[in-house]
Amino acid sequence: MEGTKSWRIVAALVVTLSSTIAYGQHSEFDELARWLQGSPHEQAWHRILATEDLVPQLVLGPQADPDVVARVLRRYEGKDSGLRLKPFGRVRAALKMWLARLRQADRPLPELVQQAQGLSVPKQLAAEYRKRLQELRQLAARPPEKLSFAEHRRIVATLLWLEEHKLAPTLQLALRRRFTAPGAWVEVDQQMFRALLVDPEPEEVEIRETILGAAVRGRGVFRAHAQLGLVPSVRQGRLLALVEGEITARTTSYQRKVRVFSRSRTEFRARKPLLVKSRGVEALESQVDVQAHNRPYSVSTGGCNCGLIQRIVWNQVQKRLPAARAEAESKARRRIARRIDRRGEEQLAEVNQRLQQDLLQPLEKEYNALPLVQTATSTRRLFFVARQQRFDLAPTRVPPPASPAGADVVVKVHQALLNNTFQWVFAGRTLKREDLQQRWGDLLPPPPEDEEEKDWQITFASRAPIIVQFARNQFRVLIRGRQFGKRRQAMTVSVHYRIVQEQGKPKAVRVGPIQALPPGATPKTQLSGSEVALQRQLQKRFQRVFGPELLHEPIVLQDPQQRQTRGQLQLVHLSSKEGWLVLGWKYVPEKESAAEPQRQAALPLVAQSP
Repeated sequence: MEGTKSWRIVAALVVTLSSTIAYGQHSEFDELARWLQGSPHEQAWHRILATEDLVPQLVLGPQADPDVVARVLRRYEGKDSGLRLKPFGRVRAALKMWLARLRQADRPLPELVQQAQGLSVPKQLAAEYRKRLQELRQLAARPPEKLSFAEHRRIVATLLWLEEHKLAPTLQLALRRRFTAPGAWVEVDQQMFRALLVDPEPEEVEIRETILGAAVRGRGVFRAHAQLGLVPSVRQGRLLALVEGEITARTTSYQRKVRVFSRSRTEFRARKPLLVKSRGVEALESQVDVQAHNRPYSVSTGGCNCGLIQRIVWNQVQKRLPAARAEAESKARRRIARRIDRRGEEQLAEVNQRLQQDLLQPLEKEYNALPLVQTATSTRRLFFVARQQRFDLAPTRVPPPASPAGADVVVKVHQALLNNTFQWVFAGRTLKREDLQQRWGDLLPPPPEDEEEKDWQITFASRAPIIVQFARNQFRVLIRGRQFGKRRQAMTVSVHYRIVQEQGKPKAVRVGPIQALPPGATPKTQLSGSEVALQRQLQKRFQRVFGPELLHEPIVLQDPQQRQTRGQLQLVHLSSKEGWLVLGWKYVPEKESAAEPQRQAALPLVAQSP
């Protein structure tokens, strides 16, 4: 009970702490990005100001690299006369202040604690302030990796107390910098969005309008081309869908006995903003620009078709044509906006429904284990950054390494986030083969046919049921079970992989056989007959999951209708260092990857592990 209470306290602390991390440079940069949006020089300014380098540092927040921030600041201090404008000046001032604080926070932690002891504080807080700093000074003298969970919890509690009372801001940043690093980092290049975006099919539409009091009827064809761009933003990911197209139609307008036959072409350009949040994608109202071209080619005056009357009617039609065109553009603008919004809402509703039902709701209901996710966009990349909200095991302290060059999709995950997740999801639970196939069947090998394997199950250890370790371009996986099927015998299954390059492509190669040993035993330990039998059974079983090689096959992407393959994601980077596993994939269109061996994805646009 005490342990449960402890992690709930820390969860509350971290949530509150994450919500208070709001720096001036974030808001000032977002204001500048909104000010530049739509300008013909928007992209040029972002290139000059190195926005692609700045946004990841703003997302890292306390873990930002001062050298990168300094390089970007020099861009804002350039000699271009446009940089003297106020929006640039506000960002420049915020970056200067932030850089100074980052450099101060990099000083030794005991020195910062000693400096904080000399600050003046209100009398009613003085005793508690001295007590907390004295404890912090003792903990700061030890290497961070040697701190226990309880000691880390006390550091986080002190940090929260300092923030609550607005004391020692430099010490606050230093503590965040050392003890609250992200646990996962995902970035997706804009090329992926453009490749997976499907143009709407040409569609026949019915036209029923009233223009200048006359009923207009006809049929036409709706054609459109869609593009997706990214708008720099730190507080939330922002996408901009651009839809350009036209509606060509033949119409007839009716007013009493007069009929006017026309050919029309309505050109449109729509901008639909999309907000990417941790719980899904939200679409804002479309903004549509329309230009209508209406060319009447014949008139009919009912039973009286003499030339004089037709010329009079024709002259009236030509005089009223500008007013009719203006009204037609106004109504077409609303009609096209409704059509685009309706299509977008249908697609986003499906995406958000799958996200909620397949991922978020099960995690919230069963495990209460969702990390705090931040989204952001630069000029070319969409970022998802996850920070832990529960620290059942060791927290993430080392910031993520640099992203590999040339990768369109980058995934960085720290072992602490994975180990905590495994603790929340599997600790003490009994998992049957049917459960695995139901939840992750698309990611696992086909189920075995023999009767012995059909009804197997595992009861995980109550502490650290699955452990992963990433370091020095190697990684290990340990699976700790206290019971396997009907065998009430604890065993630890361990697998060791080494990352290698083969013909310029990275892959993970298993080192030695899969080990299965009782707790505390070594490969030289003499096992009993029942232990040897269970050992062989587990080695055979996990051989199906942990093959001799991993992560070397391309990932095939398909369109939502499963009608054609859109291309492949080929692994171009694989490394592990200081607890981080880094993977990078490059998108190869279908035409270029046609000769490559392909695997069919079981879910549309969902990556599968081999």
